[in-house]
Amino acid sequence: MVFIKKVSAACYMYVLAAFFLLMQTGFNLYQTIEGIREFPIILVLFYAIFSSILIDFIVRKRTRYGLKLLLYGIAGFAFFLPYGFNIFTIIAGIIGCFLAFIYYSGVIIATYSRPFTYLFAILLPIVLTITFTVDFTQKKSWSETYADDSYTASFGYFNGKQEIPVHLDKGQVLYITIHINNKNGGGYGWHFLDDNKSYAQVDIINDNQYILTAHQTGTYKIIVTGDRLKGSMHVSWGFHSDHDV
Repeated sequence: MVFIKKVSAACYMYVLAAFFLLMQTGFNLYQTIEGIREFPIILVLFYAIFSSILIDFIVRKRTRYGLKLLLYGIAGFAFFLPYGFNIFTIIAGIIGCFLAFIYYSGVIIATYSRPFTYLFAILLPIVLTITFTVDFTQKKSWSETYADDSYTASFGYFNGKQEIPVHLDKGQVLYITIHINNKNGGGYGWHFLDDNKSYAQVDIINDNQYILTAHQTGTYKIIVTGDRLKGSMHVSWGFHSDHDV
């Protein structure tokens, strides 16, 4: 039962942090979910639960809230110390302290509320797992054209991502050119994924031209992202044999 309470407190912290991120993105569901995916959530939750168990072992008297709060704050700050000690890790450490305090409040609530415990330990993880399978990309007035070596789309509204798959054999060199016509000042960007859905390493020619070398055979993806963008995109590509060296 104690472990279940720890898990519920970790999920409680996770949900509040996700809601804060949602507010920071202007309630942009796509950006929020992608931001969470970029963060090592499992590591954070494991660290929080392990730290809580360790603190209970150090402070055996349940009512010593002040000492426990201090130790939770130290644990939250210490999570970021392996990344070095600079202004960025100090800021991250302060945020870590705040999250640790939220976690500890979740432990206290779970101690006195069984519905809270099961809500955050069982129901919320199921809901969040389902949520992560949903693509929250929004497209309006979308018109697209595929060709053997290019992709073109125009749109009245684009918030999310557009995946453009390209099959490559091991050792092939792909030249990629991306042009974005931004009509409303919205945000945009792009990145590249390999066949394992990891970021593919590319060489930069200039602001919109890249070279991608396939380290294994598979389907690579050019990912173009939009943040409340209106306009159009044109992505073209060619292999090493199609270009001058």
